Amino acid sequence: MGTFTISYFLRKFFIERPKWHYPVFFGACYIGYRYAIFKRHHHLASMKGHSRMYKSRREEILRWDPHADIWKY
Repeated sequence: MGTFTISYFLRKFFIERPKWHYPVFFGACYIGYRYAIFKRHHHLASMKGHSRMYKSRREEILRWDPHADIWKY
């Protein structure tokens, strides 16, 4: 039994993988990325100021700059 080397790891991890592994891996990364964007959009959409929870924050922003775009904060 030899020692574990970087070249062994690279050969086993990248070269000796089945060819379907790469599209599945990148597809999973893309789906995770899109899911994170969806969750962020949903979170920001819930903070649009339609609830009383963010009313004080909206008033504070407008007091600081009356012409500010409150949707950017």
